[in-house]
Amino acid sequence: MSTTTVLRGGLDDQDENDIAFLENDSKSPPLDASAATTEASEPKLCFDAKTWNQCIQYTLQLTEIFRQRDPKFIKMLTEMRHGKLSEETCQIFQQLERTPEYPDDGIKATELFALRRRVEQANERHLAELSGPMYVYEPQDDGPLKHFMDRYCTASSRLKLKESAQVMLIKNLTPSLVNGSMGLVVGFQENMSYDEDTGTWNKSHFPVVRFQGEEYDLVIKPEEWKMEMPNGEVMASRIQVPLILAWAMSTCSLFRVLGVYCFDTTFIVRFFVHVAFTLSLSLQVSTSRKARR
Repeated sequence: MSTTTVLRGGLDDQDENDIAFLENDSKSPPLDASAATTEASEPKLCFDAKTWNQCIQYTLQLTEIFRQRDPKFIKMLTEMRHGKLSEETCQIFQQLERTPEYPDDGIKATELFALRRRVEQANERHLAELSGPMYVYEPQDDGPLKHFMDRYCTASSRLKLKESAQVMLIKNLTPSLVNGSMGLVVGFQENMSYDEDTGTWNKSHFPVVRFQGEEYDLVIKPEEWKMEMPNGEVMASRIQVPLILAWAMSTCSLFRVLGVYCFDTTFIVRFFVHVAFTLSLSLQVSTSRKARR
């Protein structure tokens, strides 16, 4: 469940649990001059608007937490969400500013950025540091609205991979390999396919990925995404390898991840630090290189 919230004068789709966190963000400017308030008054929230009840028929509060199990961590996240942190909570968060200890699986801490272009720059930098050949995967788009796929489809419009690249799965494949699973490219499998239109054989290389928690490496082949009308008519489709580079992610991309095991909050603002901690499974696996109050 999600809704639209006002964040620093603009609209941004965020998780419904994060609306309350905007309450004490006093740095957020008013939307217009008429919305200005005195210094003594509290910043207004989107659900304080007179039109809220006209636009939103039902307001639901989700109370059961599935991702975290530690009552202390849940209490800390609740305080952070409302912007009222106790001294104990502040001390615990500050203790998280430490040199990360990574699991011995080759997966590095995920760098979080608020801007997509910063994510792309970080991933490109990590990819360039790897040796060996690079394989580029272009999508096959079809349908009258295929020009919308770059904007609305999670599959990449141009995926570049090398051996040892850190990746994330973006489509459910098995009960254990789902959208958000993290892994490393450990090789490429050569594949020959026959093109009936041209009458030629084409060579391709599918990435072989070792996912966290999986016993066997898996060859990742192209999958299909569709944009369908209510009557089932396909308006656009894309066939692409269901992976993205995952050394760095945007905070919006984190909502598809089941749980973050280790992350770096150096490059993100206070609001998105809350989002990152919310996606963390526990304090034992959370890492913040810049823990600030």
